[in-house]
Amino acid sequence: MSAATTSEQQIGDLASAYGQAWNDHDVAAILALQSDDMVFHLHIEGFDAVQGSAALRELFGFFFTTMPDYRADITRTHVRDGLVVLEYDITATLAEPFPLGAEVGLPTGEPMTFAAVDVLQCAEGRFTRKDTYVDGFALRRGVGLAP
Repeated sequence: MSAATTSEQQIGDLASAYGQAWNDHDVAAILALQSDDMVFHLHIEGFDAVQGSAALRELFGFFFTTMPDYRADITRTHVRDGLVVLEYDITATLAEPFPLGAEVGLPTGEPMTFAAVDVLQCAEGRFTRKDTYVDGFALRRGVGLAP
């Protein structure tokens, strides 16, 4: 599939498969749906953009280790011109320390829920960039860094 021939339906199907791979914690499946030089940027304090399969494998593995019951429930999907916007709620229980800038959240034993939005770019039938924006206040509260 080239960017010019990838339909909105195909991109929507790709986004569904991608979301399922995240909920399955299947790093190999996630990486298979991304370009080898994909850029991922979690837009919260302390996280820089990461590029390439090896670095992403390590980062995604970290996410699933620190939040072993991670689940994303998609509330809305928007697809247009090779771009996908996913709105969803993440539910997870922190099992390992999680850095947020100069502070580190510690496991509380309680599940947390916070909203997130992904902006994904698609070309040649694979995702080439993922920018993730989360509700930082809810995340900080969930990792014990805010009341």
